[in-house]
Amino acid sequence: MTNVETARSLLAIVCGAVFVLLGACVGCEFNLSERAADAARAHLDKLGFPYSGVACVARDTDGDGYVSCTISDAQHQMTALECVGTKWTFNAGCRVPKAQLPGTRE
Repeated sequence: MTNVETARSLLAIVCGAVFVLLGACVGCEFNLSERAADAARAHLDKLGFPYSGVACVARDTDGDGYVSCTISDAQHQMTALECVGTKWTFNAGCRVPKAQLPGTRE
């Protein structure tokens, strides 16, 4: 095998590995709102909290693995939760949103 053939084989292996890794991660972080809404429903069901709707944002703005969700109860009162939107974290479930002072960001 010549150096050119070896280089081409190596390039093919590297490109194949990159495609496999990218293919395995398709949708990893693109459906945060669906994953967080599922976590919110599971959390509310576990607590026995009656709800009529769950909506979550699609972006984790502070990088902590949680996304903001809004829960509507039977009387259409809104409640805020933060629920895990990514599977690449040790976090699980939902929590009360972190308090922030107006005009501040983490």
